[in-house]
Amino acid sequence: MAKIVLDTSVYIPLLRQGRQPGSIIQTRGSTLYLSVVVAQELYAGAGDMRTQKALDRLFHVFKKNARLIVPREEEWIECGVVLAKIGKKYGFESVKKGRLVNDVLIALSCRQAGAVLLTANHKDFQIIHSFLKFQFMGV
Repeated sequence: MAKIVLDTSVYIPLLRQGRQPGSIIQTRGSTLYLSVVVAQELYAGAGDMRTQKALDRLFHVFKKNARLIVPREEEWIECGVVLAKIGKKYGFESVKKGRLVNDVLIALSCRQAGAVLLTANHKDFQIIHSFLKFQFMGV
C-alpha cells in the first residue's frame, strides 16, 4: 500500500475548490498521510476562522487515524546539512526563504516514512532532490 503526502501547493487549490484531499488520489491501495509541516503552512495561510476550523477538522481526521508524519530530530539536523549544501551551490539568499526550510523538512520526513510526495512545486523539490533522495511526483 503506497503512502502519499500532499504538499501545501496541492492542498491549497483543493481546499479553495471545496474538494476532499483524497479526491486527487485515483489509485486504489494508496493511503493519504499529512505532514505536520504542511499542516503548519496551511494554518499560517488560514485567513479566517472558518478556514481554521476546516483545517482543525482535517488535522483531527489524520491524527485520529495515526496518519501524521512528523520530522524527527534526525530530520531537523539533516535539514540543516542539506540547506548548507543548497546554499553553497545556489547562494545563501535562496536558503533564507522559510519555505525552502519547510520543503526540505517535508522531503526528509516523507523519505523517513516511505511516502511519495505529490507537489505542484516541482522546481524547488527538484533542487532538493539533487541533494537528498526521496520520492516525489509533480501534479
